[in-house]
Amino acid sequence: MLIEAGWQPLATWWPHQLPGLRIDVGNGLEFWKLGYHEIKSTCPTGFAFCRFEFRDVHQNALAVITAGEEWPERGAKAGVVSWFFAKPE
Repeated sequence: MLIEAGWQPLATWWPHQLPGLRIDVGNGLEFWKLGYHEIKSTCPTGFAFCRFEFRDVHQNALAVITAGEEWPERGAKAGVVSWFFAKPE
């Protein structure tokens, strides 16, 4: 829905080269395999928070936070729990 509304994913194509980017824990690798390369960070807690980032044509930044386990074998899916306009980095 975000992409259809004009938001562009801020793709992170080389996560192992970006200092501070940790997507190798929690749901990070599962989202990466699904093609969500706009993932910015993950948190391996019981809530399994993940942060995704987008930009629009005016360079506004949007952060989307999900929580919940992404476990396809059991039909579990994470859901959006928060979003906010972020400061561009």
